[in-house]
Amino acid sequence: MKSKDQQLLEALGQRDQLLFGGAHPNYCGGTAQFKGINLKTLKELQRIGCLDPMDSFNCSPETGEFMDFMEPYPNNQRRLGLRRHPGFTAHGYAYRIDRFEEVGGILHSIAIEGIELRAPKIDWQTTQDFVMAFRCATDFEWEPDHLYCWYD
Repeated sequence: MKSKDQQLLEALGQRDQLLFGGAHPNYCGGTAQFKGINLKTLKELQRIGCLDPMDSFNCSPETGEFMDFMEPYPNNQRRLGLRRHPGFTAHGYAYRIDRFEEVGGILHSIAIEGIELRAPKIDWQTTQDFVMAFRCATDFEWEPDHLYCWYD
């Protein structure tokens, strides 16, 4: 049976593999930035206990709100007017081992600061949904081929 410390180190190793692809995180001030993380990876980070959908950082929406926005719905729900937006990726930072806390079995070792989408042409409905959901972000970019929000 693994000790709690061994389990913690294993989870952090998995986290770093998912976020940084095996490269050593470049920590500055106890955090390392990441970008381009898709919904599947966020769900895996949640599964291994490194991401809490209820977390909110720097006046941002809860992580789960970003994930819900990124989630595709089955076609039958889309016809009912429910829209979500696959293709968006998340950006944020990971905490160094001495900078995070464990609460209720969740490591709280990742902060999602925003999401973005790059595409040759982004449809109007996606743009409108993004603007309505994240227009209060600290940094907000709205271009025909790029949507970006960041919360400080």
